[in-house]
Amino acid sequence: MINFKYLFLVHRLCFINTMQQIAILLFLISTSYAAAEGRLFGEGWVKCNEFLEDVETNFASVQFQMSWVNGYLSGRSLSEAQPMDSEKHNFLGILEYMKNYCEQNPSQHFAFGVEQLYVDMKL
Repeated sequence: MINFKYLFLVHRLCFINTMQQIAILLFLISTSYAAAEGRLFGEGWVKCNEFLEDVETNFASVQFQMSWVNGYLSGRSLSEAQPMDSEKHNFLGILEYMKNYCEQNPSQHFAFGVEQLYVDMKL
């Protein structure tokens, strides 16, 4: 995500040569991107391949991840006009969904699978 106030600042600094402007612009873009990715907290930041490993070797960690899922789903459901279908909300069903998602997307963050789960669970 590019913050356009920074672009304006770069444009206003016309006394700086073009190479310096490009360097500043690249720096601002890279920090904006890092800030956007840094908004994932807790277990959602885990990569899918790590989750799958935890399913096999560390079920205590999976329980933490599933608690994170419940909090995420609850927050999303409360913040939208169309809530999720509570009939579909059960531990084993969600665990199986996330395992399937992560097997197909091992390099993705766990949170992206949870968001897809939410979309699929909407009424």
